[in-house]
Amino acid sequence: STTEPPDFTEPPNTSEPPTTIFPSNTTELCNGEPFDAFTQTSKYLTTAFRGNQVYEIGTDGVKEGFPKNIGKLWREAPTSIDAAVTISIKHKKTTYLIKGERVWRYGHYRLLADNETTRDIWPEAPLQISAAFALPDRGGESDLLYLLEDCRCHVYTVRGGVFIKIDVVYICDLLPRVDAIDAAVAIHRRLFIFHHNVYYRVRVRNRSNFSLYPVPPVYPRPISLYWLGCPPQELF
Repeated sequence: STTEPPDFTEPPNTSEPPTTIFPSNTTELCNGEPFDAFTQTSKYLTTAFRGNQVYEIGTDGVKEGFPKNIGKLWREAPTSIDAAVTISIKHKKTTYLIKGERVWRYGHYRLLADNETTRDIWPEAPLQISAAFALPDRGGESDLLYLLEDCRCHVYTVRGGVFIKIDVVYICDLLPRVDAIDAAVAIHRRLFIFHHNVYYRVRVRNRSNFSLYPVPPVYPRPISLYWLGCPPQELF
């Protein structure tokens, strides 16, 4: 399909920025600084991490009262993270916050474990995970997991409750002038790749086959305008 399903927009939308209620520190919100991680924590809610701040983004932009300190939502989380991913395993969602080789595991914001390493959970995981995302595995009960090491994408499936590495894909050749990926998130099998202060939309053909979205609008596009709802004159 070349059009968005009716229940999906690139937060806040794909055309004109909406009228949004901004946090009091609009300058900080719209400063154009890159984000460390994005993850879709529920159907209509994306959580974004930047430094020690966390933003919740809905269909109308950043929710009122944000940003907040990471620790206010994610108990005992590190003060900043490298990557985040929310994965569904047998219809149960778990969020992983990743910092270096350490992993903090949460269920509905409740801390489940904080003493695990990346390779405890994901065999042969890259030592430096720069981004992560999950995609539905068609015909399976659990999501596929993707761990990015700059441009190398390590693909995992779940069998018997255990993560198994099944592929490694190089993804940056799709993205002009991108040599490393800051963050990524998949929403309704639409994959969004974040690089510095812009993002790309990538089409998922199958679990190891991606292509740059072929129809207008043209990418890359500014994160601040289309995800945070910042007025164009406040993009720095």
